[in-house]
Amino acid sequence: MHTNSPELWQSQLPRPNPDSHKYDRGIALIAAGAAMTGAACLAARAAQRAGAGVVWVHAPVGRGDFYRLKLDSCIIKEQAWP
Repeated sequence: MHTNSPELWQSQLPRPNPDSHKYDRGIALIAAGAAMTGAACLAARAAQRAGAGVVWVHAPVGRGDFYRLKLDSCIIKEQAWP
């Protein structure tokens, strides 16, 4: 039986190259809502912590400023949903 610890899985994680670009580390796209904003914020932060090089948050029109205040290191784009 094994106890979960970094020693069991750490060697399987990719190591970033010092010369790599942020786009080499993956891109995350979060489709954000207008009313329940907490889930989108948590997902964006989790993607950053997991190592995504870029995190895009697509927010409904009129809600972009809220997400910009909460997620200052993410790219926020306002978009009208069909």
